[in-house]
Amino acid sequence: MDIKRSEEVKLLVARLGFAGYRFIVTSEGCCNVIKSDGQTVYAVSDKDQSCTCPAYQQCKHRIIVMHTRPCETCWGIQYLELDVAHSIYRPILVFECDKCSRTVSALKVRPWVEGWRTADGLGM
Repeated sequence: MDIKRSEEVKLLVARLGFAGYRFIVTSEGCCNVIKSDGQTVYAVSDKDQSCTCPAYQQCKHRIIVMHTRPCETCWGIQYLELDVAHSIYRPILVFECDKCSRTVSALKVRPWVEGWRTADGLGM
């Protein structure tokens, strides 16, 4: 994943937050999206690569869930990043919090990320 992709996801999260969307985490890699009308709910699953919204082919909800998770330390947002500094052989995927800088290995919290490819937008 390149820095540009990470910044795009951060801007998307901010834009949807300002538009009144809420993301309620149901389990690791899964959440419900509540639209600003307070009634429409979409179920998103990172593991299954699915979303129940009508715009499935251009779904932004899946991108957000795929690239973010809540931080257990400060309850900020951890974004998926490529960590090249702490890796000996190859870069590793980590979730890093914008507020407290806490990192956690993506493979530790989401074992299915091993199968992610360049087509998934991670640039690996």
